[in-house]
Amino acid sequence: QSSYENNLGYYVSADVFADKLSSKNAESTMTFSKDGNTIYFTRLRDERYSIHKAIKKNGKWGRPKEISIGDKKYSKQHPALNADETRLYFASDMPGTEGSLDIWYVTIGKNGKYSDPINAGKRINTKGVETYPFISESDNLYFASDTHPGLGGLDIFKTTTGDNSTILNLGAPVNSAFNDFSFVIKDDTQIGFFASNRDTGQGEDDIYKFTKSRKCLIDTQGVILDKQSNSAIAGAEVQLLDLTNTVIESTVSDPAGNYSFVTTQCNTSYKIQAFQTGYRTNTIGLTAKNVNDNFRTSVFLEPDLKTAQVGDDLAKVLMLKAISFGVDRFNIQPEVGRELDKVVAFMKANPSLKIDVRSHTDSRSRDSYNQQLSNKRNAATMAYLIEKGVDRRRITGKGYGESKPLNRCSNGVKCSEEEHQINRRSEFIVVRR
Repeated sequence: QSSYENNLGYYVSADVFADKLSSKNAESTMTFSKDGNTIYFTRLRDERYSIHKAIKKNGKWGRPKEISIGDKKYSKQHPALNADETRLYFASDMPGTEGSLDIWYVTIGKNGKYSDPINAGKRINTKGVETYPFISESDNLYFASDTHPGLGGLDIFKTTTGDNSTILNLGAPVNSAFNDFSFVIKDDTQIGFFASNRDTGQGEDDIYKFTKSRKCLIDTQGVILDKQSNSAIAGAEVQLLDLTNTVIESTVSDPAGNYSFVTTQCNTSYKIQAFQTGYRTNTIGLTAKNVNDNFRTSVFLEPDLKTAQVGDDLAKVLMLKAISFGVDRFNIQPEVGRELDKVVAFMKANPSLKIDVRSHTDSRSRDSYNQQLSNKRNAATMAYLIEKGVDRRRITGKGYGESKPLNRCSNGVKCSEEEHQINRRSEFIVVRR
């Protein structure tokens, strides 16, 4: 702990918060009851995170005990109490997790007993990482994610604990191209802290303090619509940009196509840009002069009517980013899924189309190993397309290992990483229109 000295203008040196809460293991991220006499915190022991609780009596902390929530085999970390102390939020990888780490919570009964863990749901949790929950006094939920549309790495997002509220990216300067996480804020003072590994720090992860400016802000809302049918488009990525095209805030349209931004300032010009698979990107401008100019802005997206001929590679037609798997990996990561979703949308828009999925590796590793790896990647790719609604009869596929390089980089040839990357590719060849 450290105290801020007004007359000095900085925080004095840090001291151990409480000896009884410290151990030879690692302790981190804590949350307190309103009266300050109950603490929940994270402890790492034997590569497993757990949540511990301690109570202060007569000004002294008692010995902490691990709380029993869910299966002990799985990690629970980063506890956060809501304002009325009826829920304890945390991050975990327990069964039922959507991705590698999800936001969960338990309800706390009047007798102090905890309910079974409840997943915070697919609106918040993705196939990636959601972690570091924090609940403000006004019941806003802040958390870090590496998968919701952001500026890079872990970004900090805001929503409410209701079922239908929008997920808002806090934008710059809180978020950056680095990892930003562990956000806390006092609603009354608008002073808060977060951690980041951005390169302006003193070490790996540093603590940053901020005061949210009380500027004239305008509530900008709207809906994303199909230009041809006038129907709502759900799941579109919507960005608020300044005139230099810097992303200020980012969100995703809800099932009714709605989006909203809360950081729009008076007397400032912005752009709103919307993306969705199967549609052309559209950008509109807006300017508000005063706080009464609340916007309800519709953004229309025109279907992308790209065509493909027999023999064309949809990876090139749709300008897909490289379908990259980790070293020796064949599971579909979120960034790969987003590219494959474009193939799914195109095939749904062209229901007679059939494709042959072809998976290739570079020449490094044994020929037989590369053949097996490409087969697994091919199977995973095809399974993803089918799971997303493409008829199995419209897809064939095969792994080709390293047998069809596009350049000189065969066995024994010394090549750069960029040259090898050219051969690590997925192709989606049209075999019938």
